[in-house]
Amino acid sequence: MSVAYNGCNSESPLNLKDLVLSHAQVDSIVAHAVDGLPNEVCGLLAGKKNHVFDVVFDVILDLVLDVIPVKNLKPSPVGYLMDPSEQIKAIRMMRNKGLSQVGIYHSHLVSSALPSAKDLELAYYPDSAYVIISLAGSHPELKAFEINKGLVKERPIIVS
Repeated sequence: MSVAYNGCNSESPLNLKDLVLSHAQVDSIVAHAVDGLPNEVCGLLAGKKNHVFDVVFDVILDLVLDVIPVKNLKPSPVGYLMDPSEQIKAIRMMRNKGLSQVGIYHSHLVSSALPSAKDLELAYYPDSAYVIISLAGSHPELKAFEINKGLVKERPIIVS
């Protein structure tokens, strides 16, 4: 499946705080979103934050090592609420594996892969990437954002 994403491929130069996902991880997020139709889905991204990729060139990135789907307690085509018990279980699993919460993902079914007003309101983790998978177009679109106190900055995604 063809997925549009903001960022570069594995041959492009890395930037500070790129979010790195494998093709399999992107496929997993897309499959979760499609399987969840007609409602939005959500999940967590586990990995290594501030991973030093190259000491010489001072390349630091967030490396995703696991995609963890989380149950949406309020199934809706325009919103989600993560199941707190599943979220806590996922965070414990991350800690046991020496991983961190690198990001939070959810789907948009009828709008683009941009944070909605509700997404901004519910962005409680400024150190996590907010990844949105949009199914509104002819191909899924994946984008990542840093959201802090209502300010939004798009983050590059590297799919390798």
